[in-house]
Amino acid sequence: MNSKNYMSILILIAVSTFLISCSMTVKPSDQDFERDFTKQRNHVQSGRVLHDQEDVYFSVLSEITYDRQKSATRHGSIFRTDIKGDKLFKIADQYARFLTIHNEWLYFSSENLYRMPKEGGVTELLISGHDLEFTIHKDKIYYVDRSAEEGVYESNLDGSSRRKIFDGGATDLMVHDDIMYIVRKADFKLHAISIRNNQNSSIIKDSVGQYCIDGQKVIYTGEGLYVQSLQGDFRTIKIDDFVSTFNLKGEWIYYISASEGDMLKPILNKAHRDGTERIALLDHDINFYDMEIYIAGDWIYLYNRYEPEQFVRMDLDGKGLQVLRLGKNYKGGSVVEIINKSL
Repeated sequence: MNSKNYMSILILIAVSTFLISCSMTVKPSDQDFERDFTKQRNHVQSGRVLHDQEDVYFSVLSEITYDRQKSATRHGSIFRTDIKGDKLFKIADQYARFLTIHNEWLYFSSENLYRMPKEGGVTELLISGHDLEFTIHKDKIYYVDRSAEEGVYESNLDGSSRRKIFDGGATDLMVHDDIMYIVRKADFKLHAISIRNNQNSSIIKDSVGQYCIDGQKVIYTGEGLYVQSLQGDFRTIKIDDFVSTFNLKGEWIYYISASEGDMLKPILNKAHRDGTERIALLDHDINFYDMEIYIAGDWIYLYNRYEPEQFVRMDLDGKGLQVLRLGKNYKGGSVVEIINKSL
C-alpha cells in the first residue's frame, strides 16, 4: 500500500468516526427539560412538591402555632406517593417548605435545614436559621438565611464550612452551571452570581416573578411570560396576559392568569410552547392567584403559597379535582385525606 492510499484510508476512518459521534449526540428532549425544570421549580416560589423518578414527595400543613414573641411554628407531615398518585406513605412528622433529594438523602427545610433517608428514618439537623430556602449543586448546599445576618451562603452537605456568597435579601434561589441565580429583594430583578469569584450581574431589566433557566435562555414571568437569552441579546413574549405562575409538560405551558383581565378571578390555563391554542382548564372556588404549579406524572399539583392548607391536584386536562388535607387515623397518626370535588 503506497503512502497516498494509506492517508486516504486514515482520513476516511477519521471522517466516519466524526459522523458516528455526531449521530450519537442527542439534543436534550422535552422530557429531559421537564426533569430539569421540575428540579428547578422545587427551588423557586417556595416549592413544596418534589418529583424524583417514580416517586413524588410533598408536605401538608396541619396548623401554625405562635409563641409569646409571635414567632410562627408550622406543623405538618411529609408524604411520599407513587407517580400515579395512588399509594401514600408518611415518612416524617415535620412540615417542609422546600424539598430536594441528593445521594439517596431527602433534604428539607422550614425554619431549619434537615436531611433524612429518602425512604424515611432518623432526621438530622444540618443548619439552624430562619425561613431557610436552599438548593444543592455539586455536593454543596446553597441557601438563603433570613435571620439577622441575612444573605446567601454555601456549606458542605453536612452543614459545615459555611461561607457567605451574597450579602442582603434574596429569594428564588437556584444554581446552574456554577452560576447562582437569585431575585434580589432590593429591586426584584434577577441576578447572576459566580460561585467561584462572587462576580454579580443583573440579567433582566424588569422585575421578575417566577423564572427557570433553560440552557442559555431564561423563561420568566413579568407582565406576561417571556423568554430571554442570558446574554440579553433577544427577548420574546409567549403569553401576553399577566401570568402569576407556570410550569411545563411536553408541548404545553400550564399557567395561571387573570380571567378576562379581572385580577380577582384567576384561572388555570394551558397553551402550546409558542403561546398558541390557549385553553382554559379550571375556574373554581379556590384562590388560584396565589397558587404554585407542579407537574408530576399525569397530575397537576397546586399549592397556595400564602394559605398552605389549600393543596389540590387534578389531571392534565384540569379534571378530577382533589383536595389533599391532613387528617388523623384511628390511632391518632397523621394521614392525607383525599377529597374529590365536583366541578
